[in-house]
Amino acid sequence: MPADDAARVRNTAENITGALVQAGKIEGDVTLHVARDPLEVHDVPVVITVEWSETEYLVQFAEDRPAHGDGLSGRWRGWTEGLAVLVEGRSARAVVLKALRPVVLARRPPRPIAGLGRACGILEPRRFIVDLERDPPGLVAQGPDFPFTVSASDPEQFRIRLRVRDHEVDWRLELDWICAGRAGTLQIPETGHFTHYPIRSRLEESKILTSEVVRLLQHGHDRPVRVGQVRVDPCAEYRSQVVALRATFADLGEVDVPVIPGELRLHAYPAGDALEPAGEPLAAVELDESVYNDGEWGPVNAIAQALAPRLR
Repeated sequence: MPADDAARVRNTAENITGALVQAGKIEGDVTLHVARDPLEVHDVPVVITVEWSETEYLVQFAEDRPAHGDGLSGRWRGWTEGLAVLVEGRSARAVVLKALRPVVLARRPPRPIAGLGRACGILEPRRFIVDLERDPPGLVAQGPDFPFTVSASDPEQFRIRLRVRDHEVDWRLELDWICAGRAGTLQIPETGHFTHYPIRSRLEESKILTSEVVRLLQHGHDRPVRVGQVRVDPCAEYRSQVVALRATFADLGEVDVPVIPGELRLHAYPAGDALEPAGEPLAAVELDESVYNDGEWGPVNAIAQALAPRLR
């Protein structure tokens, strides 16, 4: 090659999406074999990997405890309330993920627990909350929501926080995708289903939730509100025992508000000692759904936000 031509040669390449061959000089034929697009081989253009979050509890069901033995014998299971779903594209071609939805297959009374203990124990995930007691359960985003786009070099991880209180639930996820003019729905897991167990009962969760609401309402204020007695809300979808919040409303006087986890409408009844208040509620307290589903403290903030303007 002449010296002046060599000075003009740059051995760089930019914005190349296919195969590239660089050579200073070629004599004869050149044969180039390029791998075919994997989309021509695979009907589903994404790969799904599912794993549970770090173990939060160690659970022993009554059926797993031997008839004779100490509390540590028998089978113990790791349990968590979080699920991680990693979605990767099979090729460089973009795949649009339209929606992800939970599907409840069965609800049943939870198995009795013989033992319960707390376990000690780079890709930014997309976070969601699923309430498996609702019908349909729905997927609530804690940030950006669907649709998302994935490829071989740009995966997405979805971390799903589960809420379940009264039932042992069999369920699965369904992921809708679109790629190269084709569309489909992927079931997660591909076969079988997940099973989730209510570690905390609705009553226990209600007690924790009510206590935190009272603490938030009283922080820096002298508001007439405290943790009340166990009540059953006759107007609620799930008529289970929960803890009531005893408060004084400016327009109604002293009332009991049964705090039901997962409900976006709470009811105020005349304050009393009966387990189930008689008559119709004096008022309904509507909660802001966007605040309620905004992370772990969302329910506390939503209830406090709705009650504060009504307190005397």
